[in-house]
Amino acid sequence: MEMVAGDLLPAMTIHLYDGAALYDASGADAVHIKAWQDQVLLFDRSPSTITPGTVTLNWVSGDTANPGPIEVKVVVMKNGFKPASFPPRGFMTVIINPASP
Repeated sequence: MEMVAGDLLPAMTIHLYDGAALYDASGADAVHIKAWQDQVLLFDRSPSTITPGTVTLNWVSGDTANPGPIEVKVVVMKNGFKPASFPPRGFMTVIINPASP
């Protein structure tokens, strides 16, 4: 996904794959979307919406202010089990491009 610095749309829809199947995070005890930029935590908050197999992040002011990559991970706590992270290895990357002069 690529965006322009300062833009808040489009929202980020994240598909939660558990192997080949979608993981249903609805009814989870907690769902967090965590994002880092330049190895600094940018935010840790709940998704805007949760549907079976997907979560949606609505960007808020400041999220996309600085050009560069943002690394995103979703952590789900369900039924008192250990956290489940999506993607299971690495991060999803959002590229924030500089705004045109």
